[in-house]
Amino acid sequence: MSMFNGYSYNERCLLSLAVVDASVQIGDVLTLKWGEANNTAKTSIEPHRQVEIRVKVAPTPYAQDARENYADSWRTKK
Repeated sequence: MSMFNGYSYNERCLLSLAVVDASVQIGDVLTLKWGEANNTAKTSIEPHRQVEIRVKVAPTPYAQDARENYADSWRTKK
């Protein structure tokens, strides 16, 4: 389930935060249904159609420098 997306100028790619099953591994390629359902109650959604896109699972934070050099946090504890 994708919760947020946007283009990262620093990483030069489109990123999306998502929740995946615990069995999914970093590097796995998945299919994501992109877009709101036709019967959404959200008033800010423009007309569009849902599509399926391929996505590649990446670690968080996405930036390698942030993963390796930032202070210890819940992301680095195992």
